[in-house]
Amino acid sequence: MKLPDSLRDGAMWRAWIQTVLIGLAGGGVFTLMKMPLGWMTGSMVFTTIAALMGMRVAFPSALRNGMVVILGLMIGATFTPETLEHATNWAPTLLAVVIFSTLATVLVMAYLKSTGKFRPMTAFFSSAPGGFGEMVIIAESYGANVPRVALIHTTRVFIVVLLLPLWFRVFEGYVPPNLLVTRIGGALEFNDVLVLLAAGIVGFFGARLIRMPAPQMTGAMVASIVVHVLGFTDAAPPGILIALAQLALGCSVGTKFSGVTRKTVAETVGHGIVSTGLILLMAIALAWALDGWIGYPMVSLFLAFAPGGFAEMSLISLSLGIETAFISTHHLARLLFVVIAAPLFFKLFRSLIDPPAK
Repeated sequence: MKLPDSLRDGAMWRAWIQTVLIGLAGGGVFTLMKMPLGWMTGSMVFTTIAALMGMRVAFPSALRNGMVVILGLMIGATFTPETLEHATNWAPTLLAVVIFSTLATVLVMAYLKSTGKFRPMTAFFSSAPGGFGEMVIIAESYGANVPRVALIHTTRVFIVVLLLPLWFRVFEGYVPPNLLVTRIGGALEFNDVLVLLAAGIVGFFGARLIRMPAPQMTGAMVASIVVHVLGFTDAAPPGILIALAQLALGCSVGTKFSGVTRKTVAETVGHGIVSTGLILLMAIALAWALDGWIGYPMVSLFLAFAPGGFAEMSLISLSLGIETAFISTHHLARLLFVVIAAPLFFKLFRSLIDPPAK
């Protein structure tokens, strides 16, 4: 059997190994500093620095996807029958996510067009707070400036993933558990391993079959919810696998800056920082407005609205032990809404979003 070209490329293997070693160094340093999500934030920062210095960094997408499946299984394990009973009370905040995502898109698009001088089409797909991969694919299919779209979304995820754990460490005094020795959920027996393995495989391929966005995460999470709510298992993947998932996600985000020139960084990343700041301010305002009215504290509401990646935000809430089921459900709702609505809105309102040149 012939191996794929990527597996026969010695230079690619060296880049993968180098990236993992850089990520391990960063994750180790940040973990020693007792930073929340140390393995993810540390590997992300160190890998990003290496990429911007011109070092060849790369991370295999198959390994990243495998780690995300494990994360999906972990998130699903936080759902219980009692959680689903409370889920009926989430309708107002889920509606708020839809309104928030729409307003954020309009506000950021206006900024990128007026100040950043982005083409209208590129501004639109850069501003919609969906998943990185999905938004890049959609933007490419419509002919937008893909590097700019990718860099704006990468910057958004980078800032949110870096700042939120740092905030909780510095201002909230949060000290994360040692994932290498922490057990989450019930005892993991051989039968539980089989159930979780089956849930991950069936969930991933089922979600991909029906074209769900981020199938490795959404499919595994939904399948894990089913087996946990129905009582087939109460176990979750061990903490060391969550640390490895953090490492994979951090390295993966950092490699997105590979090949980015200083000129591109100067022109685009600054606008990514400002646009992310605008969305974060909107998230804070909305969380403050709903605080005490919905029944969830402001911190949970803010984490539910903060515009990070679905996997990354779910991992943040899991690591902080803050309403993981509530927060991950809202980020899934945002992802589904944006991925479905963005192309539809663009088709319906293209004459307004990107009017033809006169």
